[in-house]
Amino acid sequence: MIIEYTRSAKCKDCIYCGYYHPFKKNGDKSYVHRHKCKLTDNIVLLDDPVCDKWKMGCGVPSNYNCINKK
Repeated sequence: MIIEYTRSAKCKDCIYCGYYHPFKKNGDKSYVHRHKCKLTDNIVLLDDPVCDKWKMGCGVPSNYNCINKK
């Protein structure tokens, strides 16, 4: 017997979800990381529901550790 569990998609499932290290007031990079959407440039929680433009990803990419603002 196969049991299937489905849930609504969340930001952590989207390819645009990534983490960044904020900078402290003295200019040093913080050790904690926060999550930001690369598509909308908004700070998100991992359990936030996805937007209409989301794409399936594998969670937070391990090589995505900074966001370059242009």
